[in-house]
Amino acid sequence: MKEMWEEIRVNYKKTAEERREFYEVRGLTSEEVERKRIEGAEPRKEILNLDEELQRKEQRKKIAESRYNPKYGEIIGGLKLPEYLIRGRKNEDRKTIARFRVGNEEGENCYWKEEEDRRCGLCREFPETIEHWLKDCEELREVEKDRNELLNETGDGLEWMKMILEKKRK
Repeated sequence: MKEMWEEIRVNYKKTAEERREFYEVRGLTSEEVERKRIEGAEPRKEILNLDEELQRKEQRKKIAESRYNPKYGEIIGGLKLPEYLIRGRKNEDRKTIARFRVGNEEGENCYWKEEEDRRCGLCREFPETIEHWLKDCEELREVEKDRNELLNETGDGLEWMKMILEKKRK
């Protein structure tokens, strides 16, 4: 019986310590939360808001430190839902826009592949990037577009993206 009470005491301390750490990370103290409860306030909403903000900060930090695609941070901006997802578009079009915006269509971002496999699928000359397609690619010389215009939140560059994919398939 004594061992059971000892286990309960240890678990209670562990739980209290975890709760204290949880509040601390979010800028609160256990005493503050308890005081708010006693006063009749509901600290749960405040804690949830603080938790969401903490998760957004962590997500922004991961994006900023990302090795995969350095331009991703510029593209997604404030982590809000982009217009092209809100507008009534076909699912396939949404996927295409998203893949171009995050760099999944650029061979250069596939750092695990051999250099030859990361070259442009159209001209095989340079590393495959959106900048290359816009400025250097022999197959796309006639197209004069701006990167930001093509990859904006509204998805205005969809036709250009489809043209690239069509030419890469050939």
